[in-house]
Amino acid sequence: MIGEDDLSTFYSTDDFAQDVTYTPSVGTAKVIPAIIDYGKGDEYQGSNSYDVNATMQIQAVGDDGITVVTNKDVVTIGVDTWNVIGARKINDGLEWEIEINRETV
Repeated sequence: MIGEDDLSTFYSTDDFAQDVTYTPSVGTAKVIPAIIDYGKGDEYQGSNSYDVNATMQIQAVGDDGITVVTNKDVVTIGVDTWNVIGARKINDGLEWEIEINRETV
């Protein structure tokens, strides 16, 4: 079983994770490591109104953890802003798997 310390090590490597800015609907933005799989995220109804999808994993616990994720939260990857459209906890509640979408104009 993967523990909290194992996750911190896994997320701290540039081989898997990249830094993103997570901005909750209520609270302060925070730079955290995330594992992003671009081209995923079609599972949620309404995602077809967007044309770029991704699935992102982040820690739910620890110094880099986000304890609460809502559909009103925003993720900034580089200069692009992505909207959270769904989330579920995985790995015994130690991580979030988050569906994000970026609307293009």
